[in-house]
Amino acid sequence: MSFATDFLIFVLQGLIFPGVVTLVFFAFFFEWAYRKLLARFQARRGPSLAGLGGILQPLADFIKTASKEEIVPESAHKTIFKTLPLLAPLPVLLGLFLIPISSTAGIINSPGDLYLMVFLLSLFAAIQITLGWASGNRFALIGASRSGLQLVSFGIPLVFAAIVPAMRAESFSLEKIVLSQASSTGYLPNWNVFHVSGIIAFLIFLICSLAELEKVPFDTPEAETEIAGGWTLEYSGRAYAFIILSEQLKEVFMVGLAVTLFLGGPSGPTLGLPSSYHAILFTLYFLAKSLVVVFLLSLFSAAMARLKVSQILEGTWSLLAPISVLTVVLLIIIG
Repeated sequence: MSFATDFLIFVLQGLIFPGVVTLVFFAFFFEWAYRKLLARFQARRGPSLAGLGGILQPLADFIKTASKEEIVPESAHKTIFKTLPLLAPLPVLLGLFLIPISSTAGIINSPGDLYLMVFLLSLFAAIQITLGWASGNRFALIGASRSGLQLVSFGIPLVFAAIVPAMRAESFSLEKIVLSQASSTGYLPNWNVFHVSGIIAFLIFLICSLAELEKVPFDTPEAETEIAGGWTLEYSGRAYAFIILSEQLKEVFMVGLAVTLFLGGPSGPTLGLPSSYHAILFTLYFLAKSLVVVFLLSLFSAAMARLKVSQILEGTWSLLAPISVLTVVLLIIIG
């Protein structure tokens, strides 16, 4: 194919499938699934009005929020307050372009995908802290400081958990990590979650994902009963809608990364179908595995109440971080 054709295909992939449009759809769908499952675990109905089973509720919330008046506080840093929320989804979208969804490789892939993943998570954390500071509100600043403290603390066990699949694949490329899990061992696929060190790393990764997403029991940065909403307190209208969208895209990012590292990515039986159907088939596999991860995240959230900041830090540094290091050591020992 010519360069123009290749470029057009790349642009369509980036914009439509499995690009921005598809990823935003996934963001709304995963948020609906999380809220619906969490409600069921707590004997509630959850979203039920907008669309079949309330599946359009996250989209309706986004449209409603974006259409409201955007108020800028007098004490806010006006330029950052207005522009940074609109840019917040960009680092998450870039990270999602690295996640294999419709094939064993993402839209963008490189030998050091995991390095870039860690950088993008750190960049998004910096954006959250800056947004809280820019609003000029003391409660928002407290929420931003809590967010930064929590994300830094959980970043260490998260990285060590992600190193386990990379070590087994002998590569930091997400494509090679997916391909290393493509075979089977007996009746089970060769997914990292079915190995001793892999299951421990997977559980650590899920806990850290809840902290990265600031969901219960790690929602202290935006605790309404303590700091009135945290670092997003002063944002409204279009700015707040884009902040919420960036958090929902981050949920897709963390779930997709868990699927890639521990559940074989989008790979699965091709069922004898022609290669032209593999993109759709792999996307369905990715969705099915992602829903398993969303189910586990909602189960963990439903089973626990909000933790104190002191409990989070003590549990992370004295328990989670050492276990994550020992998991890597265990992998080195058992091979």
